[in-house]
Amino acid sequence: LELKNYVRNLFDKYFEEILVFARKKCAFIQHQVEVSKIDMLCTILTSLLLKIHNMNLMEDMDIKAYILKLFIWTTLWSIGSNCFEASRILLERHVRKLLENHEEIDLPDGSLWEYRIHPESKVWEKWEQIIPEFIFNPNQQFFDMIVSTTDTVRFGYVSEILLKAGHPVMFMGDTGVGKSIIAKEILSRLALQGEIIPVFMNFSAQTNSQRTQEMIENRLEKRKRTLLGAPIGKKVIIFIDDVNMPKLEVYGAQPPIELLRQYLDFKGLYDREKMYWKDIVDLIIAAACGPPGGARNPLTARFLR
Repeated sequence: LELKNYVRNLFDKYFEEILVFARKKCAFIQHQVEVSKIDMLCTILTSLLLKIHNMNLMEDMDIKAYILKLFIWTTLWSIGSNCFEASRILLERHVRKLLENHEEIDLPDGSLWEYRIHPESKVWEKWEQIIPEFIFNPNQQFFDMIVSTTDTVRFGYVSEILLKAGHPVMFMGDTGVGKSIIAKEILSRLALQGEIIPVFMNFSAQTNSQRTQEMIENRLEKRKRTLLGAPIGKKVIIFIDDVNMPKLEVYGAQPPIELLRQYLDFKGLYDREKMYWKDIVDLIIAAACGPPGGARNPLTARFLR
C-alpha cells in the first residue's frame, strides 16, 4: 500500500506539470490525444514493475529509487517519443529541473534519452552497451539487413514492451528511415520466443475494407460462431506497412482504416454476410506510416487515438 501511494504521489506531483509543459512548449511529429500518452505510460510502467522479482529483498529506499527511475523514464518516452528532436531535449531538461530536489533522485550524466534502466541491476545503462554486433549474412537480402544503431535499439526496446503487453504500436517517420525493418526485426525476435505469430500486410491505394477483413480473419481461428482468435496460448500481431496509403472515398473516409479503428475500439468486427458481431481475442495491431503527401493521406484522429 505504501508503494502504491508513492506511485500515486509521483503522478499527482509531477505528471500533469510535465504534460502541460509538453503541450505548450513541444512540437509533435503527429498530433496525439493526451489520454493515449497516459495509456502508454501506464502500460510501460506496469510491464516494468511486474518484472521486479526480488522486491522483497530490496530496502524501502532502493525500491522507491527504482520506481522513481521507472517513472521518469516512462514519462519521458510516453510524452516525448512523438516529439521532434529539439522538443525532446527541452522536455528532458524540464524533467531534470522539476525533479532535481526529489529525495530518491539518481540521474545519470548526459541526456536521459541515451539511457534505459537495466532490469536486473536496476541502474541507468546506455543504449550503446546493448547494441548487438552486426554479423554479415550472405544469404540475406540486402534490403532486409539491419545494422543496429542507438535509434533502432531504443525504439525496438520500447515497442517490444508495448507489444508484449498487448498494446498497439505505430511506427512513424520519413521514407527510408527503417520503420518497416525495425518492426519486422522486433516481430521476428518475438516469434522466436514461441508465443507470437507475426503477420505482415502492406496497404496500397487500392486496398479495400473487405479484403483487409478477409486477410485478418484468415490468420485467426474460429473458436465459436461469434468468436475468433489466435491459436490457444498464442497471440497474433498484424503489422501493416504504409497504413495511410488507401485512397480517400468521396466523403474523405478510408474504409480499411475505419475497419482497423473499429477493431481497436470494440475488439471485434461484423460478419459481412449475416451481419452478426464477431468478437476477436489475442490480436494486436502494429502499423507504420510516413508523413502525408504524394500517395499518402492524413490519418484520422480517431485511429491515431
